[in-house]
Amino acid sequence: MSNDMSKNNKKISNIDPKTRNLFMGIAAVLVVILLSVIMFIESAEGKIIIKNNTDYKLEYVEMYFVDAEGPVHNSLVVENIEADESSTVALGSVDLLGREANLEVKFKYEGYDEIFTDAGYFNDTFDGTIDINFTQENTEKVRMNIKASNGLIPSQLIQCNEVYDVYLKEGFIAD
Repeated sequence: MSNDMSKNNKKISNIDPKTRNLFMGIAAVLVVILLSVIMFIESAEGKIIIKNNTDYKLEYVEMYFVDAEGPVHNSLVVENIEADESSTVALGSVDLLGREANLEVKFKYEGYDEIFTDAGYFNDTFDGTIDINFTQENTEKVRMNIKASNGLIPSQLIQCNEVYDVYLKEGFIAD
């Protein structure tokens, strides 16, 4: 057994100290860069990204968080999102800890009625990104995806990955 250990020690001692120090330095730099990237991503301010991948103009999209007692956040309104365009709005951090809140979304396409839905479950501080993506399925139906992510390490208290079929002519949403 001591014979095997001495062989391993010889292999380790065969590495030139300068080369070993170089590899350790490179590894330390990579760790620092990786930690910096993670800290940058986690410290980014919350935002909402709305993508209108349809042939229709969105007159407005209004969003706010609501709990059992009513709105818990000022509404954000984005107006005039042309066909095949997108818009980004700063959200910041929203304290929803213990609120069991939903994200309510109202939107109106030009020439159609306002449509309303609520999405997700938010029971923690939210400072991530919400993506609302409208994709045209056919002339009468638009698919709406609402997805919220709270950084690299997801919270089990925030769940929002919803898909809805929006029937514009009839003015309703189906899951």
